Parts: sequence; C-alpha cells; structure tokens
Amino acid sequence: PSATEWSCDGITNDYDCNDSDSSEPAYVDVSSGSASGDGSFDSPYDTIQAGIDAAGECVIVEGGTYTEAIDFAGNDITVTGVEGAASTIIDASGLGVPAATFASGEQATLQGFTLTGGDGYIESSSSSYACTSITTCTDYYDTYAGGGVYIDGADPFLIDLIIEANSLPVSSTTVIG
Repeated sequence: PSATEWSCDGITNDYDCNDSDSSEPAYVDVSSGSASGDGSFDSPYDTIQAGIDAAGECVIVEGGTYTEAIDFAGNDITVTGVEGAASTIIDASGLGVPAATFASGEQATLQGFTLTGGDGYIESSSSSYACTSITTCTDYYDTYAGGGVYIDGADPFLIDLIIEANSLPVSSTTVIG
C-alpha cells in the first residue's frame, strides 16, 4: 500500500481506526522501522509493542518476523498484520513468556498473525478445609495457561491467527503422606 492509502486525513480505508486523527494508525515495519521511529508511514516503529504502547486506537503491522512478545496492557486497540497470518509472525522463542498477553481487562483485537515460540505459566492455588476435628487438609491445584496466547480477565477478539509451536511447562507431581 502507498502512503496515501495509509493516510488518516479523512481517507477511509480498512486499516485506520479514526480518519480524523492524523496520528492513527501507528505503523510498524520490522524491515524499515527503528527504535527511534514515531509510528508514521515515513518513520515506522520496529516493534509491535512500541506500536501498542503508542497507539490510541489501532496499529498496522507489515509482514515479517517480529522477535518479541506483546502485552496489550489494558489498551483497547486493534492490531492488524496487514499481510496476514502466514506472513506476519510474532516469535517469542527464548523469552519465557506467552507470545501475546491480554491480562488487564482489554477488549482488544489481534488479527492476521502467527504466534509462535511462546511459553506458558503454571498458576498454582490451594484450598484448605477441616477434614477431621483435629486435622486440616489442603488440596493443591496447578493450572497451565498461556503459551501462544495468555488471557486473564480480558475479552479479546482473536481473528485470523495461526497459533503453533508454543509450549506449556512440564508437569510434575509430588505426593506427600
């Protein structure tokens, strides 16, 4: 797409969320962006997270492999991989966290990405109760969550995603008594 197609000066297109706001959408391109970019078409961000952190409504992401994990951190925004899931990859390999996190009440949209290399979490909990008049019993629970996408207390829209080659922690069992 040309710069005109990305323009937000009243031009209606499928990628900008607010045609009256010249700062929208935030633009991300791993091949031509930089850490000092301002998110414009001429000076894109080089990471999706930078776009998420700066955007008010939406982020458009060019195809490529983005070696990072993203966290929407409460931002109710739309993040779109404009070249689709087969060409726009979030690779969280080696970071020890899910590829995408929605854990702050977001109603955000993630569309057009492959999410890979993410790691999940073990969430442990327990409950105690009186099992006899002199003994307290405790039940322990482990819940495995995350990997490609971690959702906790949020309601995201996940569209046109490929979620593959992510992992959860290895399960172990300890019996006492």
